[in-house]
Parts: sequence; structure tokens; C-alpha cells
Amino acid sequence: MRNHVLQYAGQNIHRRHPRVVARAFGQPIVTINELRPHRHQCLAPVMSRPPSQERGRRFLRCPVLLYLIAATGIHLVWETAQLPLYTIWSTGTRFETLFAVIHCTAGDLLITASTLGLAALAARIGRWPFFGNRMALTAILLGLVYTVFSEWLNTQVRQSWSYTEAMPRLPPFGTGLTPFLQWLIVPAIAFGYVRRKARISGVISP
Repeated sequence: MRNHVLQYAGQNIHRRHPRVVARAFGQPIVTINELRPHRHQCLAPVMSRPPSQERGRRFLRCPVLLYLIAATGIHLVWETAQLPLYTIWSTGTRFETLFAVIHCTAGDLLITASTLGLAALAARIGRWPFFGNRMALTAILLGLVYTVFSEWLNTQVRQSWSYTEAMPRLPPFGTGLTPFLQWLIVPAIAFGYVRRKARISGVISP
């Protein structure tokens, strides 16, 4: 009976004061609570990226926005460079020429967004790769078709603007060469730039 009482008392002492029992029997002082893994120790370490890299990835997660920004910037430079081939360069005031550049660049942005949206819709229906070759070709062709129509409408019908003698013209509608090349080259450059940046960041597949 005495042995059972001592054994029961020893178990209670061990539960309440494990360090005392361990010290009495010459064992290493390690409690059961210390052997239990803490919750924070079970979590795998999270590899954090540098802030600049993380901001870049968040920005590139929207290649559409990057495309519009890149294309608009190139269109602004192009509109400024080709302005001497229009009569407003010699007949208009500084304010009129500045307004023409801003107005045309804003129109370029609208056309760029519209053609990109239609090309993305075609890519979705046809299950083409996003920002792939077929999507880029569709956007470029849509831009060229609208440019030929717009140049014919504004130079021949509405006479909103006119070319100088130095402007080369393309048959059959007398489309100016530089606006035609603009919608052939600028979208191609913007598509190539976005695809390269997005591939490096892993946003779109090669």
C-alpha cells in the first residue's frame, strides 16, 4: 500500500514539477513542454523577394497596361517627328501644332486600346497564346485598316488635315506613308517589348 502511495505521489510530482524529479534522479533537465514543437517552428521559411523585384512583378502582371504605356510613348515621338509632313506645321500656330500632337496621340491611345481589345477577344475565341504572334498580327492589321480609312476620311472627305508635297502616298486611297508605317512599326515594337519583359518575369509563357 505504501509503495502504491509513493508511486502515485511521484507521478503527481513529475507532472507538476518535472524539473525537480529530473534533477533528483540525475537526468537532463528537459520538460515535456520543451519537447513539444512550437507552432512557429513548424512553418517553412518564406523566401522574400527584394522590394524592387516584387514591385516589378506586380506591374508586369498586367501586360496590357505595359503595352498601352509603351505604345503611347512611341506614338507621341512618332507624331512629333512626322508633323513637318502635314500642312499644319507651316500654317498653324505653336499652340495649334502642340494641340495637334496631343490630340493625335490621344487618338492613337484610343485606337491602340480598341485594336488590342479586339485582338485579345480573337485570341480568347481562337485559344491563341496571350500576346502571341497571332494576337499581335491581328492588332497590327486592325490598326492598319483603321488608319487607311481614317486618313482617307480626314484628308479626302472631311479635309480635317492635309499632307505636304513631301509626304509619300500609297495607292489606292492616297494614304500617307508615315501614318501607315506608324501603325505597322509601333505596335510591333510595343508587342516585342512587352513579351520580352513578361517572359523574363514569368507572367506569360514563351
